[in-house]
Amino acid sequence: ANYYQRTADIVLRGYNGYNTNWLMPLLPKLFPLNRAAPALVIIQFGTNDSARPPPVPGHLPAASRQRVPIDEFESNLSAVVNTIVNCGAGTAKMLILAPLPVDDAAYLKMQPKTDTSSAKHESIRTNAHTGEYASACVRVGSRME
Repeated sequence: ANYYQRTADIVLRGYNGYNTNWLMPLLPKLFPLNRAAPALVIIQFGTNDSARPPPVPGHLPAASRQRVPIDEFESNLSAVVNTIVNCGAGTAKMLILAPLPVDDAAYLKMQPKTDTSSAKHESIRTNAHTGEYASACVRVGSRME
């Protein structure tokens, strides 16, 4: 932290609720080829992308609208990395953060049912499913130079 003290501007580009599909059209504006490369980009996607596909008992299909299939997520994440590599002089360092673990029991307690006609109630996100997306982040990161 002391190394960058008073020497770097921090630009936050957090997009709460976004998934990688929704990010793709924004990439050229966020990382234009003709702008100086950022020093460091921290990428964290996968939590929203890893929503379980419908039908999920206790939830309307719209509850899974943020879901992106794992192969598409990995392709999107690779495109994000490639876009950043090609931004400016291509000198940006990147840190890919995998989605955080999910406490299945706690998440289910705090998540309201969206389909009250269903007697069953399961979680839209699970630790096992989110873990698959975390593994995809590791695969993309391992292909970076």
